[in-house]
Formats: sequence, C-alpha cells, structure tokens
Amino acid sequence: MCYAEKQALGEVSQELLDTQVNPAVWEISGHIVLKRRDDYEEASEASAWRLLAEVSLSEARFEEVKAYIFDAACLVQSQAEEETDEAIYAPVLVGPSAVGEGCLVIP
Repeated sequence: MCYAEKQALGEVSQELLDTQVNPAVWEISGHIVLKRRDDYEEASEASAWRLLAEVSLSEARFEEVKAYIFDAACLVQSQAEEETDEAIYAPVLVGPSAVGEGCLVIP
C-alpha cells in the first residue's frame, strides 16, 4: 500500500502527519525536507529511518510490484537470482499480459 492509500485510510502515524510534509518530496528531491524547527533539531538517522519505513513498500508489496514489472517487460526471474543477490533476467514468451489493452510497453 502506498503512502496516499495509507493516508486515505487513516493508517499514517500522527508523528508523520505532524511533519506536514508528504514523504514523496523526499524521494523526488533526494533530501529529507523538514518544515518545523523541532523536526530539524531532533533529526537523527534513527528518526529518518523510522519515517522512511512508514512510507516504504512492504517486502510482499515490493515482490508484487516487481512481478507486475517483469510481466509487463516479458521477463522472468532466473533461478540463480532467487538463490543469490545477483540480478539475472531472461526474456520469455508469456501468456496474456496484466498490462491493459491500449497501453504501450517498450522493452
């Protein structure tokens, strides 16, 4: 679930809401934006990790997104990658795609 979904469902912590900053700006800018003086003065590596963890994909959701991407690009994860951290991808012919009709996917 993404941050916007969590926010709409009321699942975002009050600590994060109190920052008054959408974490997407952190990803876009490559910097953690802090609007309040207290947030800046209390900033630490631990607080940054805590805030980023709240808006990051879970491992299960990451695997789901990765599967959608592989499907759209007609790639499969090799057995070697599943056993190691090395990324090896091979094009394969697959059945019907999850990509909607009319969508253009350029591999």
